[in-house]
Amino acid sequence: MHLVVWKIMGHRSMSEEHARILAVGDDPVAAAPVLAALAGHAVVTAEDAAAAGARIEDGGIELVVLTGPAASGAPCRELKRQHGDGFLPVLIVTAADADARDRAFALGADDVVTAPPDVRELRRRVEALVRRQRQEAQLRAQLGEARQLRQVQDELARRLVHDLRGPVAGLDGFLRLLQRDPEDAEAFAMIDQALRATHDLGNQVEDLVRIRQLEDGALTPTRGPVALRALVDDALAALANEAAHRHVTLAVVGDDLELSADPLLLGRALERAIARTVRAAPRRSEVTVTIGRDAAAAVIQIADRGDAIAADQLAALVEPHAGGGRFGLYLPALVVRLHGGAIAAAARRRRHDHHADPARERLTWTDHAPC
Repeated sequence: MHLVVWKIMGHRSMSEEHARILAVGDDPVAAAPVLAALAGHAVVTAEDAAAAGARIEDGGIELVVLTGPAASGAPCRELKRQHGDGFLPVLIVTAADADARDRAFALGADDVVTAPPDVRELRRRVEALVRRQRQEAQLRAQLGEARQLRQVQDELARRLVHDLRGPVAGLDGFLRLLQRDPEDAEAFAMIDQALRATHDLGNQVEDLVRIRQLEDGALTPTRGPVALRALVDDALAALANEAAHRHVTLAVVGDDLELSADPLLLGRALERAIARTVRAAPRRSEVTVTIGRDAAAAVIQIADRGDAIAADQLAALVEPHAGGGRFGLYLPALVVRLHGGAIAAAARRRRHDHHADPARERLTWTDHAPC
């Protein structure tokens, strides 16, 4: 038998973690039970609000307790402002009548205890407020670390894109030179395949830039009248070679619609959505783009006859880091949401039963901002 013992160092209970507490008041009688409740903590005292403000500006205060005359008209919000960023809880010990409690909360107190306070009850209130303050401070620290990490990620993405653009462009140019005078048909086909892969890599690099800009709100749509059929035709034309290589037929049906949208963003999103469907489609099959309208919304459906995607994976297609190595449908989702629309993936169902046809998938893209 093996006995494994985990010894976690550095963990202490709230009673062991001394808080730095500011007790404000000049009445020794009123202050006595408060100081008794604060026993075990690092207590700093001040006679009035002015002295309390100076103590707070020195830093490190986690809780303020106001007693006696200092609690009457206490400038709680001013003390919190002097504390700067972060949560500084203020507890007021005041008279037992309801009006005094209401005034204390109106002044900005976070908790109110009636005088004379029960020492054990006051201690529980103090520890609860200190715990709340420390949790908020920890959360702020974690958010700060997250912002720093995001800045590092943004810088890495910027450098990656900068470093990849040149080699990708150079490789593309070199392959085009080779394609001018191939030795035979097989060499031509291999060079053509390499060109498609290079083009796709270049698109992924540019998509990375757009995704970061869209996530950060740094890319705003330049709206104007857009003919939806023309955008779809352009996207299909851009994917014609890749579809032909996979022996996938591309088709578009439905009436033309005019939207108020950014043609560059929406066109790029359309191309990426259709490209993903082309790559998921079986060889020698068909991908159909259907343009239609649902009430006041324009609807684009992109359908293929590929293997069904599990229900729990469908929603993930429009999230970051989706499978497939090409951002899934995340970029199209960002663009469509930016236009006030919605995007979803779903398994197409048979007409006569309730079971999903594993050979058919459907992507529904709705833009709720038509002209």
